[in-house]
Amino acid sequence: MIRVLGFGHLVALGINSVIGAGIFIVPGPLARLGIASVFVFLLAGILLHPIALCFAHLGRLTDRSGGAYAYAHMAFGPITGFLVGWVTWITAVLSTSTVGSAVAIYLTYLDPGMAAYSVHCGVLAICLFGFVNYLGVRAGGRTTEVLTVLKTVPLVLIGICGVFYVRPETFSIPESLGSSVFGMPILMTIFTCCGFEVVPYIAGETKKPKEYVPKAILISLWVPILLYCLIQLGILAGGSTSDNALTDQARFLWGETGALLVNATGLISVIGFLAGTILGAPRLLMVLAEDHPLPKTLLAIHPRYQTPHVSIVVTTIAAAGFALIGDIGSLIELTSLAFLLQFFASTVALYILASRGRTKGRVAAVLGTLVTCFFLAQVNLASWLVFVLVSLVGLLFRAYRR
Repeated sequence: MIRVLGFGHLVALGINSVIGAGIFIVPGPLARLGIASVFVFLLAGILLHPIALCFAHLGRLTDRSGGAYAYAHMAFGPITGFLVGWVTWITAVLSTSTVGSAVAIYLTYLDPGMAAYSVHCGVLAICLFGFVNYLGVRAGGRTTEVLTVLKTVPLVLIGICGVFYVRPETFSIPESLGSSVFGMPILMTIFTCCGFEVVPYIAGETKKPKEYVPKAILISLWVPILLYCLIQLGILAGGSTSDNALTDQARFLWGETGALLVNATGLISVIGFLAGTILGAPRLLMVLAEDHPLPKTLLAIHPRYQTPHVSIVVTTIAAAGFALIGDIGSLIELTSLAFLLQFFASTVALYILASRGRTKGRVAAVLGTLVTCFFLAQVNLASWLVFVLVSLVGLLFRAYRR
């Protein structure tokens, strides 16, 4: 494959992955914490920063695609690496199918009749972006860039305009705040700020990946967090604490036109997530096939478009298939655990590789591992059971192919 993606493509992919559905849901409940809600976002960034630093250090070691899989493979060997890559790919497929079905939810604001076609809209959107990525990584990268700009600009405007309504009472702190900021609020915020870990997925098709990937990872973490802080401050000024606080804030600023703008931005955000996931997940599947006894047809590169077209088709069909099934709620339990698994594998991998003298960053590795262990302790039993099941299926398939 040719290296055609630049620094801007990586930053767009990372920011696109971080700014997802969470920012449309989390600000309202957080606003009940008063001005402390702004600092919750900053706290989330501080907790995630050592993890992002681990990914940045590891990004300097390899120019392969795969992200956490490539790092785990370097540090732990093939079995652990395979488990990380397999679970991550399965989760990407499941997330794509679920988010694809959510396209119709935002379309219902424009046409209530679209609710009856949620499955069809999801499958169509998944197949569309599968086709775009089939035509070339440059096309997929540009699509992600455009969608990232389209969904970020309205959020920036909401944040900037909201600040003009800030009053002294905006900075008040509820008397009953206590230690509640360290419970569910920080966990909700952490999930909203994740996504930077997908940047290395496409390192193998990036110019100067060892230079660009580390920088793009850190930018992808902190630009959305600072934007979230700005939006949260404006929402506090607007006074809404509902689950639709972002829509309420836009309505407060610009009337019903503003509410429509937020709903359109939500739709673009969902579509952007699909574009980014279908760009990265097939590359992960391809490197898995390169290192493990998976069908070698997954390694095929299209002679004209220079894309892993078989891996793209397989990923697209799998995501569309789960979207057609519709109810995969129990499997989605795996999502929160999957990205924590990537964090844990990568932070420990950095410590091991740094101990071998291959890189620096042992302090970041220790801090990142401790933070990740705290998050892992919050994962419910259902997620662990699904993880064990998916891992066993992957290992059995790998053993059968051998």
